[in-house]
Amino acid sequence: MYYMKNTTDNIAKNEIEDGSKKSLLPRYLVLSHFVLLIIAVVSMTINHIGIFLFSSNQEIVELSVILGRVAFPLFAFMAVQGVYKSSNNLNYALRLLVLGFAIDLVVYIAEGRYIGNVMVELGLGVLALSLINRKDKLSFLALLPAALMIMSDFDNIPFETEYGTYGLVLMVAFYYAEQFGEDYLTHYSNLTKMDEDYLREKNLRRYQNIAAIILLVTIGIVYSVLGNMNPQSSFIFMEPKYQDYAIFAGLFIFFYSGKQGIHNMWTQSIFYLYYPLHIVVLYAIAFVL
Repeated sequence: MYYMKNTTDNIAKNEIEDGSKKSLLPRYLVLSHFVLLIIAVVSMTINHIGIFLFSSNQEIVELSVILGRVAFPLFAFMAVQGVYKSSNNLNYALRLLVLGFAIDLVVYIAEGRYIGNVMVELGLGVLALSLINRKDKLSFLALLPAALMIMSDFDNIPFETEYGTYGLVLMVAFYYAEQFGEDYLTHYSNLTKMDEDYLREKNLRRYQNIAAIILLVTIGIVYSVLGNMNPQSSFIFMEPKYQDYAIFAGLFIFFYSGKQGIHNMWTQSIFYLYYPLHIVVLYAIAFVL
């Protein structure tokens, strides 16, 4: 054990060159938070272009829906990252919820119907996970936003989110994938007596990504089986032949580095405003056509 600990210390020392510490992350982890958001936004936009502008062409609509399936798992994954990294999770959740309800209000005024949208879904998920993350007497309040997400699956409940229970399950899974990576490396460090800080810097993000992918695929398989067994179930929001493609979001999560990437007031504002603006633009184009 002493040899293993000593070897680890020597490796860590060898990572320092010219007075600066080199990153221990595997080189293939190249996608930042910013890049994953760009990929999710592009996927979502393709999906909406097909639905709004090519509704009369079933083949194009189906292709756009398939290409758009990776968007929500990536948004959910990034939202969970925000729970761990945001300095104020309550404000983070409220921004998503206010924007989501504002979009619902505009759609209701324009079309006379309440549809629910992904911003509300993400906001409720962030709120629930933020309360869980407190690990105190207020954590039980996470049941309230979680219950809203579940109830939105039922037609007789006057509340909607876009993904309902599926969104909740996916976000909770991604949350505990982060926890699994932390707990596993702590256990491995205690077992081998290797330096825990070194193990975390080198392997934590990789293990968390793999855990997230395994859970994403597992949830996808479960929902696919349930959907094929009972396609009329309240908890199945989309045909398995489309939603099965959501597991391909794991290909992008696999390369996630855990780094923020480009992040400032302007990029943050653009991401928040893009969702409602691109819906308005596509709706206007479809109306004109």
